[in-house]
Amino acid sequence: MIKENKTNSSINTSAILITMDDGAFNLIYRNHFNKLYLYAYSLLRNRYLSQDIVQETFINIWQNRHKLNLDLRIEPLLFTVSKRLVLDEFKKQFSSKKYLTYITFATDYYADDLEQKIIAKDLINHVKTAAALLPKQQQAVYRMKQFDQLSNHDIAKVMNTSINTVKNQFVMASKSIRLKIDN
Repeated sequence: MIKENKTNSSINTSAILITMDDGAFNLIYRNHFNKLYLYAYSLLRNRYLSQDIVQETFINIWQNRHKLNLDLRIEPLLFTVSKRLVLDEFKKQFSSKKYLTYITFATDYYADDLEQKIIAKDLINHVKTAAALLPKQQQAVYRMKQFDQLSNHDIAKVMNTSINTVKNQFVMASKSIRLKIDN
């Protein structure tokens, strides 16, 4: 196990790779969790989502520890991974909110003439029909995430399942709905 330094950022990835033990990883986790959480929270303004990002950061580092550059310091690496995960989350939120906003308000704001209103209502009906064909768990996850605006953490609590299961179910539901709408 590595010893705790006063300068946590001086711990490099080789500490994880050389020891390959949970103790070194736990030390890095304890030393950096709060900083990463505050960073993610400052960008996302969502407690549960920020916790998810930090957890995913550490999972990513642990799962890819054999690929890491031995010369890199761990702190910049952790922040880089967190930043990428936050940016991915922004992309997902923007995409899903943009899509949901379009569907929700298309008939009121974007439909100036009869033809556009018909197209918008048709799109809404396709989404509802496609969602109704999903397996029950995917339906529930999709509804809670898209319409109730719950976080993955909240959905996992409600459904008594893991956050990764929620993420996977949402991805599968979204892909399925998109494919059905495109056809």
